[in-house]
Amino acid sequence: MEEEQLYARLHQRYPIARLPALLAALSNPVLHVALLIKNFELICERNAHYAKRLLKWMVDEPIEKHVRLEAGSEDEDFSEWSYARYATLLSLGARDPSAADVVRYTFAAGVAIDVRETPGVIAAAGTTGHRTWEAALYLADYLCRVPLRQSVALELGAGTGLVSLAWLRSRPESSAYITDGDSALLEGHLAENLALNGLRSSPRASLRRLWWNVDEVPQNDIVLAADVTYDSTVLPDLCACIHHSLADCGSQLALVAATVRNELTVANFERELERLGIAHTIVSSTETSEAEADRFSTNYIFQASVAPIRIYKLTL
Repeated sequence: MEEEQLYARLHQRYPIARLPALLAALSNPVLHVALLIKNFELICERNAHYAKRLLKWMVDEPIEKHVRLEAGSEDEDFSEWSYARYATLLSLGARDPSAADVVRYTFAAGVAIDVRETPGVIAAAGTTGHRTWEAALYLADYLCRVPLRQSVALELGAGTGLVSLAWLRSRPESSAYITDGDSALLEGHLAENLALNGLRSSPRASLRRLWWNVDEVPQNDIVLAADVTYDSTVLPDLCACIHHSLADCGSQLALVAATVRNELTVANFERELERLGIAHTIVSSTETSEAEADRFSTNYIFQASVAPIRIYKLTL
């Protein structure tokens, strides 16, 4: 189990400089060579630059200082393999900051989700949906930990689709309308992430364009949204769309994850909810305790969060 958790960290691009401390925390510091090589090759296929730095560390350190390597009779000699494999990566140049990566996020109960994203790019082609934002991770974590009786989700402003994927993967009987205002994002990036997770052709996942307060809202029983409250100018349409879904489209509640970058913007969001008669409570927040903030950063972002994150529960 600890070995799998270690690989899960590497698939989330754990900082290589912090690997000694991570390995020191293992209660059973044993890695199986075949499994180590298998996970390395998947990492290399998806992000050769990270793989190169990881392998350089394993060779230079060497990794045997921190763990015992166990090999079967038919396994490769790790030392020979690592030197030969590193030689194949020497010609790699500098990584393009706009290059895509496929990151595997692992949540509670072993829910693993692959997401193609461009972590080094804030916005591209007129959308911020090409990277995973912290609020989406926090809401995905919540969905994988907290039981909910609803089954048909509507995600607004889906971006990479992580939240909907967490909903679908953690609830085998569920379905989701995965929406965004950017048709190109839906047909390209989002469709690809569904395919990466075996859901592109599934009737459980429906991609559609949805301009808030303009396009038709499908019937659902829960609305999901993450990091959609950062711009005060869109809040009236966002809140009106949520109100319509709660009042007319069967939604029993909405869960909205908001990163508190600007207290004024969050206050505007809460005021708009109150104006429309939408009750709101905070059901989870990294502000709750230092332990909650540490849990989130330790498991997902491997650094202090840029700002507090709240999950609002909205009802009529």
